[in-house]
Amino acid sequence: MVDRFRKPCACTCKRSDTPETNELSGFIRERNTVLSAIFLTALHVLIQFALVARALLRPHRDPASRIAWVVVIVSLPVLGILSYLLFGEVNIGRRRVQRMRAVLARMPDMPTAADTDARKLRPSVPERHAHLFRVGHSISGFEPVGGNSACLLADSNAVIDAMVADIDAAREHVHLLFYIWLPDNNGRKIVEALKRATARGVACRAMADDLGSRLMIQSEHWRAMGAAGIRLARALPIGNPLRRALTGRIDLRNHRKIVVIDGRITYCGSQNCADPEFRVKPKYAPWVDAMMRFEGPIARQNQALFASDWMAHVDDDITDLLRQPIPPFPPGLPAQVIGTGPTVRYSAMPEMFESLIYSARRELLITTLITSPTIPCNRPCARVPTVVWTRPSSFRPETIRGSWARRVVATMVTCSPPACGSSNTWAACCTPSP
Repeated sequence: MVDRFRKPCACTCKRSDTPETNELSGFIRERNTVLSAIFLTALHVLIQFALVARALLRPHRDPASRIAWVVVIVSLPVLGILSYLLFGEVNIGRRRVQRMRAVLARMPDMPTAADTDARKLRPSVPERHAHLFRVGHSISGFEPVGGNSACLLADSNAVIDAMVADIDAAREHVHLLFYIWLPDNNGRKIVEALKRATARGVACRAMADDLGSRLMIQSEHWRAMGAAGIRLARALPIGNPLRRALTGRIDLRNHRKIVVIDGRITYCGSQNCADPEFRVKPKYAPWVDAMMRFEGPIARQNQALFASDWMAHVDDDITDLLRQPIPPFPPGLPAQVIGTGPTVRYSAMPEMFESLIYSARRELLITTLITSPTIPCNRPCARVPTVVWTRPSSFRPETIRGSWARRVVATMVTCSPPACGSSNTWAACCTPSP
């Protein structure tokens, strides 16, 4: 029988801090530290091996680039791995590429999209120049079209003034896409012109790169355009920078500069929507660009390029504009739009530039801010009697006139270079009849 009045026995067990126990605990901690170090080292070596294999085996990469990335990954233990993960591959995100491909699949076939006799648009291209258009067709799928007129504008301010005049004369729609759109004098001119067009009942759609045009997007002018009824979109939105870095490179941007007005007028070149003084980076001023104004069936191809970008970011199907009949135009020069991006083969733009350079016979004039190391110019340039390399600050449109070679070079100059693999550049290639 249990005595319920008996007090419970209180037993207190003291921890024994004997030398043997301390030695055992220290041994366990040391062993865990060694195992952790071995595990982390093995994990680091495994990641290094995987990235080195990736850098060596990834297609469409120059041998020098492969070796450079191997050295960076191996010599910089942690920084090299992070650098490759962030900048080692051309990747804007799998979902974005899938959506772009889905949009392109919905686009109407250009030769049969418009209710127009395709033979009327078929240009007469000399055989010695036909291969250039075949290269362009293999990139974007656009055939060369005739009946176009083109004008190389004098300077950046003249380009903006011409755009404003065309927007003020628009009757149906205005579509704009810029990489850099600043809220400066020229940038506000375009804003006000779009607002005036919208007030007249013209459908206006404006798109700007989320990084290059961040000052405009964050300004009151962007909100005012939205309030005025202009459809707005941000190209390649960044969102959370940390999350975006895990799904795609932030530095790969949409570098296109597209203006399409009423499906008849379009612009091609390197002109962003900003003052030539480029006040955000005044040490690079003045910003000298080359821009051409085209009028003719070529505007339909730029329209398709804009539509593919627009529909990849906005749930607004504008493919009906690509099915409308192309109005008749007087005879003119043949032209072709060439657009690159994440859905186009890696070597597209270098192939186009190389083909143009190899076709030169008398004179080759190249003006560029950035010289791409992927274009081996030394071999073709050795066959041309006169080769002139210039910087944009020394380029003047009035120096290009007359001969076929110079007019072809004039359109080469307006092409945006594929800088840093950002690949969303666009260009137009045209040749006049001999």
